[in-house]
Formats: sequence, structure tokens, C-alpha cells
Amino acid sequence: MTELRTVRKLNPGIIYGPVQSRRFGKSLGINISGRGKFCSFNCPYCFRGMNQGRPTSSYFKKNLPSSEEVLDSLTRFLESTPTEEIEDWSIAGNAEPTDNPAFPEIIGRLIALRDREFQGVKLTVLTNGMGLIPRLNSSYCDVVEALNLVDRACLKLDSGIDSTWKQLARPFPKIDLAEWLSAANKVEKPVIQTMLVKGRINNSTTAELDALLDCYRQLQVKEINLLTLDKQPLDGRLEPIGNDDLKRVQDLVSGCL
Repeated sequence: MTELRTVRKLNPGIIYGPVQSRRFGKSLGINISGRGKFCSFNCPYCFRGMNQGRPTSSYFKKNLPSSEEVLDSLTRFLESTPTEEIEDWSIAGNAEPTDNPAFPEIIGRLIALRDREFQGVKLTVLTNGMGLIPRLNSSYCDVVEALNLVDRACLKLDSGIDSTWKQLARPFPKIDLAEWLSAANKVEKPVIQTMLVKGRINNSTTAELDALLDCYRQLQVKEINLLTLDKQPLDGRLEPIGNDDLKRVQDLVSGCL
């Protein structure tokens, strides 16, 4: 029996937070994916819930914020809120940021604002990398260029085995891991984020970890962020791995850097 949760934790607007991030410090979230969840991945552990539709839908496209709207929202927030302690602007939110056609322009304008007025702030993008796939995005070169300009381009890779990767990513449109890796290789020194789970799917076995290590080396990663579940997942049959296992994996992958 499938145990899927329907609870959604979506951001209603463009700016959210700031929140204290274990990885990025005091981080301000920037959601450029609209109000709903129309992601090009549909990960079974996502705490934001199931996709409401596909990113190709007309509803999704017409509700995406423009670069002007993003900059206006950010500027208004920064003018009305103490910003001295904010260390990071994270482009994340309800879905995949590179599914917004204005993504390269948004990044360019955020960098210009940051460099002009907030030089100490890092710019982070959390991405599944689908906007890098040439056959799916005619503007993929612009996405690559934008990701190579930010301080942290955090790419999501949960398995180095194609069948497991598809179970954990559930990408739309359908692609295989080899195509994803070829596209992701265009990003210079990415940060790789891996969610480790067990239960219905287990991506922390010896075979899985060996395959992940091969992918990390292929991508010439700058940093590896290993995570496990700390929020209620969409699929209740998935569980976090234990602290001892997480430490074991951390020790194993440390040699990739």
C-alpha cells in the first residue's frame, strides 16, 4: 500500500526567511518558482508534498515571477528589515529555479545588486540541474553561465545508479542519469547535495556509495553536502539513516575533495 502524504509547506511569495541554515548561516530565501509546486523532479521524500502539475503547464508558466518582480520584492524586503546578519541569499523555494525562463536574468540582476550594496553576502542556488539539459532547454548555455557566476551552485544527486536515481528523482521530462551527468559536468566545481535514505529505497549501501563516489569524482566537486531526513517525507515508507551510518558515509566521501 502506498503511503503518500499530501501536506504542503509552500512559500506563498517570493521572499521568505531569513532562516538559520546549518550550511549557509543566516540565509534569506528567494522563491522564483511561483506559489504552487510544479517541479521537474518529484522526489518521494520532499517535505513540500507531491507535484500539483508539470512545469510545462500554462498555469505554472503564467504564474512565474519576472526578474523585475524578484528584484522589487527583494529590494522592498531589504529596505524594511535589518540586514547586517544576513550571510546568504538562497535561490530555492517551491520548485526548480532553472524551470523559470528568467533564471539567468534574475541571477545577473541579483549579482549586480549584491556587488553594489551587499558585498559580504554569498549567492547560493539549489538546483536539480534539469535546466542544464540541452535537449530540454534551448537556453541551457545561459543557465550554465549563470550557475558558474554564483558562489554556490548546489546540484542535487542522490544516487550514482540509474535505476535508484530515477526512483529518487522521478524527473519530468524523463531522462537517464548519464544524460544528467553529462549536462551537470558543465558546472565548474559544483556543490553536490545528496539525501541519504533507507526503507523502501536505500541509497546508502556499499554498491550505491561506490557509484556515488564515481559520480563525485567525475563532476570534480567543490563540496559534498550529505543529508538525511529531518522533516516528514512525502513517502512515509522512507526513513533517515542513523548518525553512525551518516558519519561512516562522511568519512568515505571525504577523500573525493
